[in-house]
Amino acid sequence: MKYQRKERETVDAVQYSKERHIATGEIPTGVERAYFSDEEGVSHEVLPKIEGSEMPVEDGDWVVTDSRGARISMSPEIFKQTFEEVPNISV
Repeated sequence: MKYQRKERETVDAVQYSKERHIATGEIPTGVERAYFSDEEGVSHEVLPKIEGSEMPVEDGDWVVTDSRGARISMSPEIFKQTFEEVPNISV
């Protein structure tokens, strides 16, 4: 069976760039540097979740904030399949 969303929702999204983060300190709202390292000794950025877990944020991932304020990290491929840009309309 196929499903589609019942209502279209507009979200805020910003693409994470490790290079921009290092150069300017700019980092998407909600993203934090993890205080743990992988097996190679490299620390990673994470997006803390409401339930207490953490979602990794990789270079190029999109940080998506929905209308309720919930944030998720999404790969560029999935983001492109899921969302389209909404024109900025002034009222």
